[in-house]
Amino acid sequence: MAAPPGEQALGLLRSSLKGSGEVHKTLKAAIDASMSETAQGKQWAVLPIGDNTLREVHEALKQGSKNLGVIFAAEKGPVSQIEVLRAMEYGGVFCAAAELNSSASAVIQEATAFTDGSSFILLATPAAIQGDEKWTPFTYDPRREAAASAHFNLTAQMFAKRLKDFWLVRAF
Repeated sequence: MAAPPGEQALGLLRSSLKGSGEVHKTLKAAIDASMSETAQGKQWAVLPIGDNTLREVHEALKQGSKNLGVIFAAEKGPVSQIEVLRAMEYGGVFCAAAELNSSASAVIQEATAFTDGSSFILLATPAAIQGDEKWTPFTYDPRREAAASAHFNLTAQMFAKRLKDFWLVRAF
């Protein structure tokens, strides 16, 4: 039996930290630690998606700590991506939505390396997003915007699907 999504995300996060940053049991603890002058690296919280997730995102972003990292883990569908998309509105925030599998490690590593602002990641189990037409894996990295490169990236598979859908619609 597979570990719960939060534990899977926690394992991936811990393997990415490599001594830089800490994982906290609550969002409040992560926010408090991220505001500390002695904080070394990002201060992370791994939370399940729930009814209060959007409120938690706004609360965390109001603090304005660049040392904060939050991973939301979704086990059941449908999975709303509004939480991480709203985080992009604050500017200077790394945001991503990814499937909770081996590719999630790369997203977590990118978020851990992002030192210009907070990082918010949504990881969903394959079962939670299977057949969900609205699910779109992406990364948003503000550093790429400053470098005039693709700062909002869809995964290659999703990009190909969207492009195919676009051409099918235009053909009619």
